[in-house]
Amino acid sequence: MSIQDTIANDLLVIEEDLGNQTITWDGSDYVCIVGESVESADLGVGGFGGDTIKPIFVRKNLFDDGVYPVKSDIVTIDGIDYEINKIINDATGAFLRLDLIEPHP
Repeated sequence: MSIQDTIANDLLVIEEDLGNQTITWDGSDYVCIVGESVESADLGVGGFGGDTIKPIFVRKNLFDDGVYPVKSDIVTIDGIDYEINKIINDATGAFLRLDLIEPHP
């Protein structure tokens, strides 16, 4: 079993323990792990950003077609739309971390 498989299996257990929360992206639902929201530390014009970042962890093997979300895509969690602010691939390639912010009007 590869390290990607081991991590994916571990994430599956965590997802089940947390109630199989989902995000909706591009018309499909994906089981994920919703992390604790934190204040943005991005330095922009006029100081540090005021956005609240909601990190989401999703297994890459859930995207059967190999097409993944990209920055600025919109995902929905519990009926609330969020914009993907940043995407981080883990070192093993097993999962994506999507840093979400509420879209600005």
